[in-house]
Amino acid sequence: MNDDKDRAALPRRRGVRRPQLPTTQRLRDTAPPATERTAPLAEDAELAAATTASEADGAASVGADADAEAKALRYLDAMLEANQNLNLSGIRDRDAARVLHVADSFAIADAVLTTPRIVIDLGSGNGFPGVAVAALWPQCQVICVERTTKKARAIEACAKASGLFNVEVVAIDAAQIPARIPGLRERADLVLSRAMAELGTVLRLALPLLATPANACPAHRIVQWKAASVDAAERMASDLVARHARLARVADHVYELAATGSDAATRVRRLVIYDRLARSSSQRRSSS
Repeated sequence: MNDDKDRAALPRRRGVRRPQLPTTQRLRDTAPPATERTAPLAEDAELAAATTASEADGAASVGADADAEAKALRYLDAMLEANQNLNLSGIRDRDAARVLHVADSFAIADAVLTTPRIVIDLGSGNGFPGVAVAALWPQCQVICVERTTKKARAIEACAKASGLFNVEVVAIDAAQIPARIPGLRERADLVLSRAMAELGTVLRLALPLLATPANACPAHRIVQWKAASVDAAERMASDLVARHARLARVADHVYELAATGSDAATRVRRLVIYDRLARSSSQRRSSS
């Protein structure tokens, strides 16, 4: 790894201790385009108010450890080496992988409200975005869920080689977690998914794992990486799942990735975010 090149490519914002690759440019935190909007998630005032409050807080910044970029890049190099013998990623070029794996994953720093304690990455694949979260917040525990045993072992080995000792890897299908690992039920502050399944499917898998906040803030979130636009039918189906599960969808975080290699065009990406709402006082009394 060319340390000088990587260090130059990863400048810090003045006064903000958060890694910010030059390959990403924040475009806006925006509500869905008019063509994607559906009926409100909540018909009652409590859900509507929570959604509005979450949108207002969506731009909050979160600090990161000074060596987050270096750890993420060390992991990337280890993963690319393992990728020569195991299909972890279709991206072989390191510069392209820096953009499409590391920079894309670091977008999570602009989509959380507070430092998470427990993070679950569903369908982790090659380890991203879970390992990037572990680099950003070394005080949190990150659990990467990957059903293919060989890939899970590779993620674990690459994480240890990179100094990411707060990463745990579980070789299991995400749908089996509640039954086979009950200790993870309602434990996560943050559940992530990148290129795994449609929005609604991920919500169903994430819900049993996401903790219910004791109060309205900080929110406990499900964050999904998507392309520039989201199919209206997929969005509507996801919002229906969210409505019945007392999740509030907040403004998408939309950002741009730099062009890579022979691809001269920049890529627009979005994070689709749902918050789990706090139980009302009557619900807390009935559950106690």
